Amino acid sequence: MKLYVLLFLFIISSDIFTQSAYEIQTDENSGKPMLVGTITREEIQKTVFNEWWSEEYANYEVDVIGADQLIPYLENVKIKIVAASWCSDSRELVPRLYKVLDYLTLPEEDIELIFVNRDKTGLAGEVNGLAIDFVPTIIFYTNDTESGRIVEMPFESIELDMLSILYDPLE
Repeated sequence: MKLYVLLFLFIISSDIFTQSAYEIQTDENSGKPMLVGTITREEIQKTVFNEWWSEEYANYEVDVIGADQLIPYLENVKIKIVAASWCSDSRELVPRLYKVLDYLTLPEEDIELIFVNRDKTGLAGEVNGLAIDFVPTIIFYTNDTESGRIVEMPFESIELDMLSILYDPLE
């Protein structure tokens, strides 16, 4: 009997964990589809949003000199990206950032991608307490402590802004 109970609990829990943590809603301002919630890059590529994602990703050229300087500072780094599919800055910056992160071979499990609605809220409170005023907001954490942010657009470039955030002269 215990085996059946354990099997039942396993099946139910696996269904819970495989459910999507995002929705495609209708943007009230434009009437177009809008992503809301936590999503992976692979899931985006299966949606109507793949067109702009793939184009920006393909067209971005990574600054390999700047990116190579980042490599020593990536240990224990996690990134939380808060973006909006209705926001042109998000549609431009987020795929480009992913291209840089791919070049750096940052593991997918160290990246969290959250899309918000026009009120800058997620699907289930994912951005509560993050002080999101503008999108995209890319938050860098080192050892679970916020190191810095890129808000809307980088000052210099993705690679150089990341370097200025992650570089610790005391190391």
